[in-house]
Amino acid sequence: MAEKVDVLVVGSGPAGSTAAMYAAKAGADVMMIERRSAVGSPVRCGEYMPSNGEIVKMFPNLTDEDSLFDVPKRLVCKETLGIKLVDPKDKVTLLDMPGYTIDRDVFDGYLADRAVEEGARLVTGCSFDTIDGGMARTSQGDIAYEVIIGADGPGSRVARSLGLSRNRNPYPAVTAQVKGDFEPYLYMFFGDIAPGAYSWIIPKDGHANVGVGCSPRFSNGKVTEY
Repeated sequence: MAEKVDVLVVGSGPAGSTAAMYAAKAGADVMMIERRSAVGSPVRCGEYMPSNGEIVKMFPNLTDEDSLFDVPKRLVCKETLGIKLVDPKDKVTLLDMPGYTIDRDVFDGYLADRAVEEGARLVTGCSFDTIDGGMARTSQGDIAYEVIIGADGPGSRVARSLGLSRNRNPYPAVTAQVKGDFEPYLYMFFGDIAPGAYSWIIPKDGHANVGVGCSPRFSNGKVTEY
């Protein structure tokens, strides 16, 4: 017999865990499933967050921003002062945008723990397959739901199962953690170094998240060649 829940959340990233937390807090019976064995791994992120003040500037009508975006100091790797944009001619433009960097896997685990603390159930190693007659088919059995939330990324299986539009032109990217003492600014490089997108240096504590992303339309080879 299929398990029944009020809300089924597919994916335990920041969107999924936050949705699960608020749904559980409102009294719903919530299950959040994650296809991987551990929340937050592998890391697919630049690991930078703007400060709450900057978020309010970007979204002036936002309410409850402290609750939504509050991150404990223990999760902050490095506070940053701004972003330096480097154009193809090496001209640097400084954006005054304070923020901070995080370890994304630790941050994801923190959000998932908050959801569980509010009463949501987290099931790892459980892959969503499809929706059949209002039932979610998963690797660990069928789950009946009143509401399903697809927080399973740009290639969302939930979206595909529901016939919703998906991102059909993803930009590939690669990242690496590089040891060193980096100044408290993000760097974003544009031009041939990252056709159609950008490369970055995002400082953390004793190392940096360094990566590059490319547009398939404008790049001639694999992203690893850049």
